[in-house]
Formats: sequence, C-alpha cells, structure tokens
Amino acid sequence: MDQQTLQQLHGASDLTTEAVDVTVAAIGETHQALAQQPYAVLTAMKSVVGDVTAVEQLQRTITTGVYRTIRAVNQVAGRLATYLWNHLEK
Repeated sequence: MDQQTLQQLHGASDLTTEAVDVTVAAIGETHQALAQQPYAVLTAMKSVVGDVTAVEQLQRTITTGVYRTIRAVNQVAGRLATYLWNHLEK
C-alpha cells in the first residue's frame, strides 16, 4: 500500500473514532433526558417519591456507566488503530 493511501486510512480512522465519540455522547444525553420524563411525573406523587428517586438514581448511574464504557472502548480502539497505522506507515 502506498504512503498516501495509508495516510488517508489513518485520517479516516481518526475521523471515525471522533464521530463515534460525539455520537455516543449525544445519544447518552438524549437517553438521560428521555428517561427523566417519567420520573418527573412519578415524583409528583408524594407517596412514592423516595422510591422513584432511588430508582431514577440507579438508572442514571447504570446508563452513565454504559455510555462511558462505550466511549472508553472507542478511544482504545482508536488508539490501537493509530498505533497500527503509524507502524504500517514506516
């Protein structure tokens, strides 16, 4: 493979990693916003507000962890791709 093609592939890899990161972040924010809506309705009922708040916090923690993990794996994959492209370019 010629040098220009390798550089283009390297650039495409970097762009893909960045696009996945930005997209997953946006999806995570949207997910949290949508998930919050039923909790807002349920917390209006005073008799269940404590339980609803606990469930909401658990859901928020799990969801945040899942999206953080996806983004971390994406970053590792991006670094691995960069490492490989750099070694192929030599």
